[in-house]
Amino acid sequence: MIYEIIDEKYIPKLAELYVETYNSPSWNDEWTISLATQKLYEMINCRDSYGLICLDDASRIVGMIVGSSEVYYNCKQFFIKDFFVIPTLQGKGIGSGLMKKFESQLKGKGIDKTYLFTSRTDSTENYYQKRGYKNWNSMVIMGKNLNE
Repeated sequence: MIYEIIDEKYIPKLAELYVETYNSPSWNDEWTISLATQKLYEMINCRDSYGLICLDDASRIVGMIVGSSEVYYNCKQFFIKDFFVIPTLQGKGIGSGLMKKFESQLKGKGIDKTYLFTSRTDSTENYYQKRGYKNWNSMVIMGKNLNE
């Protein structure tokens, strides 16, 4: 696999893959190319963003991970905003390789911790636990729908 830093030139293809991935089971979202493109631009162009794409031997994008770093009182941490491997290639070690490369590069940038949000009902929680991510019992994610 080849890993490259995410650049705006990749956004059109990433938007297609984003829709393909997240509109498939187990997510079953309703992304459009337009919305995925907007989200990718926002993630890539925010302050201190960093991301990698994973390309196969034929130079096709097969996965992506992106987020941004931020200072905390006792460390520098990185919020992984999005991470996917296209559905047809999941379970083949591509995501594990991408995550390992990404974490190694973050460590080289002085990042002390990474964190992310994932669903407890998806197989994703198990995926991250196998890679050393733990539930932070001192934290809770809460939200409010402003349209209700």
